[in-house]
Amino acid sequence: MGDDLPGKKWLTREEAGEYLGVHHRTLANWAAKGHGPRYSKPSGKSCMYRLADLDAYLEAHLAQVVLTGIMGVAVRHGALTARQHVKRHRILVECGITGVLVPKRTS
Repeated sequence: MGDDLPGKKWLTREEAGEYLGVHHRTLANWAAKGHGPRYSKPSGKSCMYRLADLDAYLEAHLAQVVLTGIMGVAVRHGALTARQHVKRHRILVECGITGVLVPKRTS
């Protein structure tokens, strides 16, 4: 897909899903719930995503994860509830991984 992107400004839902690393049906579900990246609906069924909007969505949902421990293992995760965060923290500590999870601040 990377070869198809130079100069391309708009992507289909399938291409956008591939670009974001999610299934195109996930994008459809997000859109139905009012979540996810901005999109345009030029016709009844088709949805088009601007590459700039996909990048902005990724930037807005970026989290910095600073962890130290066994061989500098890095751990990525998405948004967690407080309970999930505590559980994840306990598991990381049990594995010898310590550090601070710092979500990126948006202005």
